[in-house]
Amino acid sequence: MIYERKDMLLMKRPPSKRLPMDRKRRAKQFAPFQALKGFAHSISETETLYVEKKKQSDAVRLEMDRMIKALPDGMAVTIVFFQKSEKHPGLGMYLPVTGVPKIIEHEKMMEIAGLRISIDDIAEIERDEEFHSS
Repeated sequence: MIYERKDMLLMKRPPSKRLPMDRKRRAKQFAPFQALKGFAHSISETETLYVEKKKQSDAVRLEMDRMIKALPDGMAVTIVFFQKSEKHPGLGMYLPVTGVPKIIEHEKMMEIAGLRISIDDIAEIERDEEFHSS
């Protein structure tokens, strides 16, 4: 019974009537696609770790204020600031940014690398001496 269809097992494959597909087009068939638009973004957002903003003491605030006022013009700095989450009230992330700051005193804001940051949201300031520009 096993050998009844032996002739079919030994047959050669019939030639295709179509032209063979080049490898690039064939690979494109099996390329991954995004079935749900925006799903990957929403998943990555849930992986973000949000924290509460740390309260700064008056001494730390005064020291931060002194450092900001003592920055020479054109001095590049790296700051770590608190960015509030749009989806989670009361929570956010601490993010670093490097650049030459512009202080806007009447608004208590700092503009650095295209971002406007409240001075109250700044957690750390570090001078970048090697990036001092004139």
